[in-house]
Amino acid sequence: MLITTTKRCCERSRQRKITLFKKVYNLGREYQVDIAVIIYQNGQYCTFRSLDQKL
Repeated sequence: MLITTTKRCCERSRQRKITLFKKVYNLGREYQVDIAVIIYQNGQYCTFRSLDQKL
């Protein structure tokens, strides 16, 4: 039971992160601004920069 709950929680967190990055990307494109997002979770950083998408 605990493994399933943990797996579900990780998957939900991953999906939310993907959704957030998509929204940030769209916001940057719409307003022609550069945006950076840093997420610190479980001792690890996950980053998104709108500049990376333009290259």
